[in-house]
Amino acid sequence: MRNDNPYLNEIYASLPRLLASFDQNPYSPSYGQGDRYRWAWKLIDFGNASHQGAAYGLALLTANNLLPNFLNQKSCLQRIENIFEGTWGLRRSDGSYEEAFPMESSYCVTALVAHDLLSSIKILKHELSSEQISRWLRELKPSIDFLEHHDESHAMISNHLITAVAALNLYSELTRSEPSPKASDLLSRVLDHQSSEGWFQEYEGFDPGYETLSLHYFSSLGSSSKIDKPLADSVQFISHFIHPDGSIGGCYGSRNTRFYFPSGFEYLANENQLAASVAAFMAISITNFTTVTLSSMDPSNFVPMFNSYCKAASLWQPREAPKNRLPCFLAETWKRHFEDAGLFIRKSLQNYSIVSLKKGGTVSEYPLSGSTKEVTINTGLIGKYHDHLLTTPSNMNLSHAQVSDSEIEITSEMIRFSPELPSPMQFIILRLLSLSFMRVSFFRNWIKKVLVRRLITGQRKSGIFNKRRIILDDPILVLDSTSNNNFKPLASSPYFSSIHMASQGYWQSQDDA
Repeated sequence: MRNDNPYLNEIYASLPRLLASFDQNPYSPSYGQGDRYRWAWKLIDFGNASHQGAAYGLALLTANNLLPNFLNQKSCLQRIENIFEGTWGLRRSDGSYEEAFPMESSYCVTALVAHDLLSSIKILKHELSSEQISRWLRELKPSIDFLEHHDESHAMISNHLITAVAALNLYSELTRSEPSPKASDLLSRVLDHQSSEGWFQEYEGFDPGYETLSLHYFSSLGSSSKIDKPLADSVQFISHFIHPDGSIGGCYGSRNTRFYFPSGFEYLANENQLAASVAAFMAISITNFTTVTLSSMDPSNFVPMFNSYCKAASLWQPREAPKNRLPCFLAETWKRHFEDAGLFIRKSLQNYSIVSLKKGGTVSEYPLSGSTKEVTINTGLIGKYHDHLLTTPSNMNLSHAQVSDSEIEITSEMIRFSPELPSPMQFIILRLLSLSFMRVSFFRNWIKKVLVRRLITGQRKSGIFNKRRIILDDPILVLDSTSNNNFKPLASSPYFSSIHMASQGYWQSQDDA
């Protein structure tokens, strides 16, 4: 089984990097902490607590006898204990943890740390003493209280809220306490924001990569009448965005991600044949690097994906899961317009094509088996207007589309594109804010909303409009016409993005094909 398990090669190749990230000096104040930028390089003045969640993946490998030859069980259990003890030194007085800046009180990272450490306790309960379990649960109580009494208000980000639901439920289970009303409220909020088409909201719309992360955390909730159908609907929807070349997602998603978290599909595979087909097909993609894999992750996203791979490895079993259940491999030709998501899909005899109707008309076209055509990704129109760069919008709601059997016409207002890197002065301002106003939750949440508008959702309109005609031939033909003759289109790059999103742009093999 271990030789065939499609997730273990990536896990084993990444384990040395993971193990090296934790401070193993018992006399260091950061003993057991995993942010090397903090404890080793000393380049930042706070510790990113998300690294501490690696205890969960290590616990999964230990409990399921999946450790590699170079790491024995006793050593791994000791490392997990060190990670737990190092975590408490990162906790703020209100029980919260941070990821991006001091005094952040990140709801997401607090939920992640709580979920991953509680999951570790649950998995290893027979390896731990009752005193150790009780002490760790006491240490996690302030973070659970933070999740109970605070909220995430700067955007609707489903994967963050589901993480909190899973953490709160795990704590209630392990302490044998009453179910958390806050967990029920958060779950209802996520389900209420689920589209009738099946997808969960990430900022302003659907994002394939983060949808798979949501399924990872949903898998911690177990089966229930409240979530079984929503999860089946999510799998059904997301299966449309598995591409023939083995990739997933891209420029048509709300967050532009192309990564894939496998654990939710492996969890659902025994009861859901479509989930089994996704899991089997994408396992081959992981082996071939035709999707973004664990090896491509930077430190900030490494641990959640490591945990997902470890959970997927613990659930994996050989099964019959033919890929022809996936929409892109169905024998017949078809078209589908998902109006709520703003996505149009066409499967012809030669190509599988996805058009974003809400992002100015991005086009992703994938040749089917036997075709010599290359993948075509058109992320939009970019050009110059006097001294400004303008692009078609990446905002999900700045375009108007008309769809017919043979053509799509999308009218959108061009936006100003001003790529920037943070300056020393901006860092100084952020530090001053984090040491003063951001200690107050009202101001902290308001500043987060400002940052989201500046970097992701808020885009400066130009007053210039572009009409994009997408002719549904084989291949698709794209024709642009702008409302101002002074706008000069630039040669289209293979892939560009006009929003800040740290989780986009990870490498997969097609990038250098």
